[in-house]
Amino acid sequence: LLEKIFEHARKEYPFECCGFIVGPADSPAALSRWIPCMNAQDEYHDRDPVQFPRTSQNAYFMEPHQLLKIQKEIRLNSEVLRIIYHSHPDSDAVFSEEDQKMAVSGGEPVYPDVSYLVVSVKKGKMDEYKLFSWLSKQSKFV
Repeated sequence: LLEKIFEHARKEYPFECCGFIVGPADSPAALSRWIPCMNAQDEYHDRDPVQFPRTSQNAYFMEPHQLLKIQKEIRLNSEVLRIIYHSHPDSDAVFSEEDQKMAVSGGEPVYPDVSYLVVSVKKGKMDEYKLFSWLSKQSKFV
């Protein structure tokens, strides 16, 4: 699954890629498949640059219709979302302040029990990757 994400990140470079890793609902730690998602950041930036000031070179916004379709599909397949991934082109694999802001609402994770994988792609080549999980005591992803 990690190789597929790396391939997705290299293909989308110099833009951010995004997607999911899901697993069977009846097996808490299992990861079964990778689902890439369209980064609609540029489309939304073009429509409303005030609300969406960043471009896909430094942000991602999962296409809402595709996101709903994927969520429905994983429910129908008795799967659950385990990991949300995205790439950082020409930057380190860090969970940025913007990433924290988008992953948290009202002091709680938007997607409870989901981790975030950030992969770094520098000059079109994989550099590093890190997985971030919610720590309640710190009220943030680390």
